[in-house]
Amino acid sequence: MPSSVDLYKVDAEDIGRVLVDHLVARLLAKAVERSRGKQDGDDIAAAIETGRMQLWLLAAPGQIAAIALTEISEYPRKKVCRVIACVGEGRERWQHHLAGIEDWAKEIGCDGMELVARKGWARVMSDYELTHVMLEKGI
Repeated sequence: MPSSVDLYKVDAEDIGRVLVDHLVARLLAKAVERSRGKQDGDDIAAAIETGRMQLWLLAAPGQIAAIALTEISEYPRKKVCRVIACVGEGRERWQHHLAGIEDWAKEIGCDGMELVARKGWARVMSDYELTHVMLEKGI
């Protein structure tokens, strides 16, 4: 697997073309499985097409290392970008690119980040605070 991984935000109009990639589909299936029945692949595709969710690819030339799904949540006093799924392989090669999602969130007016994740991510994302099963960070 190539070592250079970059972050790409998938435009809503490109979602149909991107989801046919077998690697993206396999990683999306993992994200669906981890949602514990809250959503399926069609729900996610529809949410991306309407802009309610965003799909991010962490990719090297010819290789998808991981995908991330985000959504924007507006609380009465804060707007946050919530990473609702992040699945892939070789996390050490791409996890630093999550900062690119933070930069995008800041550009669109978000005050913070939320990372809905398994407990193990708390160790890796040490600049986030473990609150229940959600990691949070101001940006």
